[in-house]
Parts: sequence; structure tokens; C-alpha cells
Amino acid sequence: MDMVYWLIPGRLGARPGPNKEPWDLTELKTSGVSLVVSLSERMLNRSDEFAALGIDHVCLPLPKSVPPKRGDALDIEYILPHVFEIVAHHLATDAGHCVLVHCSSGKDRSGLFLTYFLMRSEHVPLEAALNRVKQIQPKLLTARGWWEMGQQVLTSLSE
Repeated sequence: MDMVYWLIPGRLGARPGPNKEPWDLTELKTSGVSLVVSLSERMLNRSDEFAALGIDHVCLPLPKSVPPKRGDALDIEYILPHVFEIVAHHLATDAGHCVLVHCSSGKDRSGLFLTYFLMRSEHVPLEAALNRVKQIQPKLLTARGWWEMGQQVLTSLSE
């Protein structure tokens, strides 16, 4: 699949949303994607498109402000654990399940989630998790103010 970077090959990946990089939902389905998690508000009320192909879809938008606005970190701290629970449950229910996470650009909100997923599922320390995700997505948290906010959120969630 074009534009996908894999945290867990064939099981958990991320990419930019269709507003930046068009996608073919039929290709996602034939590639094994069984759940798409949208972290972008642009995908609200679009679950029927996925359901028609037998793909589950959940949209839990994270704030996208650049630089982050006051309160964005708290919103993200509240939402990320819910996204984690959905993804972890989906992956645990079937070894063949594949989850694709996306935001608009596939680097800040998606990358933040993948970092959190590593920290929580594999108990990887913050810096190591950031480095591992940065290896697969070099543009991780590059929007102005997101690196600092991301570290703040992830530190808070790991306490």
C-alpha cells in the first residue's frame, strides 16, 4: 500500500489521509486492512464508505493546531488512551487483523499515537519509542510546537 509506514508490519501502520494522498478503499480491503482509525475531523460521518467494503472505521479527531493551542494537550491526553483501547482490542481479536491509522499529513497526530502505542503495549521508554517511530516516519512531530507538546503528553500519559 502506498504511503503506509508500518510500526508492526502487516498489522499496524499509518499514512496521510486521503485529503493529502488519495487512497483506494478497495485496495485497503484487499491488502488486509480491517480497521481504519481516523484522527482527522475530515473523516467524521464517513464510516458508511468503509462499512460498504467490510472495513471497520472509527473517527476520534485529535486537535491539529499549529502551534498547539492551550488545552490541546489535555484533549489529546484524554483521547489517546481510548484510541489505544480500540486498536489493541481489534488487534487482539484476530491475528489477521490489520489497523491503519491516519491524520491529514500522517506525521504528527498519527505518529504521536504510534509512539504512545509502543510505550503502552511494549513498555518502551519515551525516548526509545520516539526514536523507533522516527525511524519509520522521519517527519514525526515536525509541525511547529508538536515535538514539545508530544513529549509533554506522552510523559503525562506514562506517569
